[in-house]
Amino acid sequence: MKKNKFWLAAMAVTVSMASCSLEEVMEQPEPQAIGFSSFVGKPTRAVTETTTTSLRSFKVYGGYATNTDVFNGTVVTSDDNGNTWKYTGTQYWVPGQSYKFAAMGPSGTDIDTKLSFDYTSGHLKLENYEVTDLTASKDLVYAVASRDNSSSENYDAVPFSFGHIMSWIKIKFVHGLTDGYKITVSDVTVTGVQTKGTFNGTDWTMDSSPSVATFNDQDPNEDSYNQTDKTLDAKGDNCLVDFIAIPQTVATLNISFKLTVQDDQGSYIVGTSDAPKKFSATELSSVAWQKDYVYTYTATLNESVLGLKPITFTATVNSWTNTDNNSGLTIQNP
Repeated sequence: MKKNKFWLAAMAVTVSMASCSLEEVMEQPEPQAIGFSSFVGKPTRAVTETTTTSLRSFKVYGGYATNTDVFNGTVVTSDDNGNTWKYTGTQYWVPGQSYKFAAMGPSGTDIDTKLSFDYTSGHLKLENYEVTDLTASKDLVYAVASRDNSSSENYDAVPFSFGHIMSWIKIKFVHGLTDGYKITVSDVTVTGVQTKGTFNGTDWTMDSSPSVATFNDQDPNEDSYNQTDKTLDAKGDNCLVDFIAIPQTVATLNISFKLTVQDDQGSYIVGTSDAPKKFSATELSSVAWQKDYVYTYTATLNESVLGLKPITFTATVNSWTNTDNNSGLTIQNP
């Protein structure tokens, strides 16, 4: 990283007054440190995992025209829920210069060795970013900022307003049977998701020959959704699995899962504990996932989907089957 050089000049002015002289020192203002603040904006459609308080670190790049790498992957951290941010090796503002900055977080992920900064556009490039394990994929946030000090000086902290550059995919299962029937979902698998792409600061492009990842989660009750109901015992209860993916157009999205259904006495009516029944669903049309979007695919587990045959009743009233015509009625004449 190039270092800024600053000089504190003391100006001595000698003023002659008759037979005496006066030496006066003119003070220069203290150099101002470059500081940062951050805000993680709400996503386009729903709440996401990374927030202003949960983002604890990001990497910053930027500088001015003749020193474009004042910051070159500097890690900026917070230990008070995003209220203040600090970094090692304080840099100072050069008066009269126009700065451009770009930042991505959280740091410490696979982004660290794949980022480069273009001062002309003011954007970072994340090249050949790869998500090979969707069960461990991370949300990424990105921000740019600029500061023009050519006409008036502004030494306030540089505000980064981060946006989400990934897509958040949720597979949601909803209890659609009568209360008391217990539905257990397991082994949720998703295939067809591409894993490698490049972000140019605005959009994503996928690798020309990308690998395709498989998402496999054994327990859909353990997720980042923080639900209070973990067992599907009543109609409307739900559980889900979710993952973060690179924005892309998925040609064919395949979802499979296993489940069992038990009645209120514990008897299995779909699958067994040793052999859950396997189900699958396919999204045939091209699925376009955009950055900063949350996509929820909902499967309502009702009798039609599960192939259950409800116990039903019909009712008829039979005609009288027995008649007795042998008894007569004697009428008395008063």
